[in-house]
Amino acid sequence: MDIARLLSPQDEFDALDYDQVVDMRKARLEAPSSPTLRVGAWSFAEEAYTMALIEAFLMGLLPELHAGTPLRSFLASKLECVPMRVSKKLALDHLAGRPLLKKLGQKRYLPTDSVAPSVQKATRQQLTHLQNAFLCAKEKDILYIRGLDTTTIDPAAKVPLGRPPSAAFSTVNALGHRTGYWLREEQLYAHKLIDCFLKGVLDLPKGITLRSFLADRLSCSPMRISKKLATGSLMGRAIPRKIGTAVYVPKFDASDAFQTLVQQAQLDLNRLRKACLDSRAALAQRED
Repeated sequence: MDIARLLSPQDEFDALDYDQVVDMRKARLEAPSSPTLRVGAWSFAEEAYTMALIEAFLMGLLPELHAGTPLRSFLASKLECVPMRVSKKLALDHLAGRPLLKKLGQKRYLPTDSVAPSVQKATRQQLTHLQNAFLCAKEKDILYIRGLDTTTIDPAAKVPLGRPPSAAFSTVNALGHRTGYWLREEQLYAHKLIDCFLKGVLDLPKGITLRSFLADRLSCSPMRISKKLATGSLMGRAIPRKIGTAVYVPKFDASDAFQTLVQQAQLDLNRLRKACLDSRAALAQRED
């Protein structure tokens, strides 16, 4: 475990308190009654959707878009935010764990003359899929801040990055977050996620906190993660109590040994994730 990384100073991602208590009565009064421009931190779903939009833009696969449209204004329109928010994100030179070109936001759209129907269809399906995940996550956030019912949102519409749709959840709250005690399989999966996170072998944006990463992968609230990590133990193994504040630093290594390590880590994560979901499904059946 890299102790130096655990003790590194917090950055802009840690400036947000995801466990902040919300006064619902005050929130209902202060929340706007009509949609507003999106602000704040970027979710996994938003970054994945944005990266897909950028790829389609650069390849000229957006027939409804006028030639010469700047990428920055196009993304701001799709994400319902101000162009400055897009500029700040693109200036970080990485998105969804992938590097970005310099001054990318200034590029203008140039449509491709001839595109195979199969390519156009695949692009459209991918964008629709990622857009649904982004919009569903955003709508739940808005309803939660207003103190309204979030159960009207179809949970199948939110597909977290890198995971297929699944209804295999046991105890969940109104936000679709898992609650309650930790299953053995869930702890094994979480332990492997932590190990891979600290080794920098995951396809993640630089600066993401371990707490928010685990909450996304385990489909639960960051508070549940914080409470578990605060015990200082996971599967009987000691862990630093403040490990949740660790930030992700990807490791860049082109050696064959490192690539083998990454591939094996992915296989282990897939196996443990399946076991975790299977155990949740079995528990849900017993509860029914």
